[in-house]
Amino acid sequence: MARSSPAATRRCRRPDLTTGGELKPALKIGADWAILPAKPAAGDAMPTNLRAALALVAAVALAPGLAAAQPRPAAPAPPAAPGAVKRVIYRMETLQTGELAPDVLAKLKPLNTLAECEAVLKAADMPFTWGKAEYDSDVIGPAFVRQLEALPPGEVFVVPRQGGGTLIGVIIGRR
Repeated sequence: MARSSPAATRRCRRPDLTTGGELKPALKIGADWAILPAKPAAGDAMPTNLRAALALVAAVALAPGLAAAQPRPAAPAPPAAPGAVKRVIYRMETLQTGELAPDVLAKLKPLNTLAECEAVLKAADMPFTWGKAEYDSDVIGPAFVRQLEALPPGEVFVVPRQGGGTLIGVIIGRR
């Protein structure tokens, strides 16, 4: 028999311990239970819990001092340090691979396109992934950003990755 996923929403019955074990309809959402509101009495147009919530909202809205509270103005940003880099999001096309042998790195140096780099990696039987990604200059650090900014447009670069491996990329856009 097929079982539904735990996150599926379904109606079920759960004992209500406050009324001596009487079963009330409940709604199960994931692992959480939410008791469905009981039907209002014949003359009661609004359930008690809704009436209490509306009374609380009205009391907060009418409380003195809350309506007059104004948000504080934002603190001015500190001046940029000399040599600081303006924040840029780099859109890059990349090849990510494992550690490269020195002879493979030497073959990559004169290449100008990622397609040429891909051909070298395939010839060396190196596994790699090809993709597009965005890199934030605030995350990658100012020293690396200065190196990226010094590259001519469309220039391929090769850098070691932090967790090991190599990133071969080209900047295809900035914002």
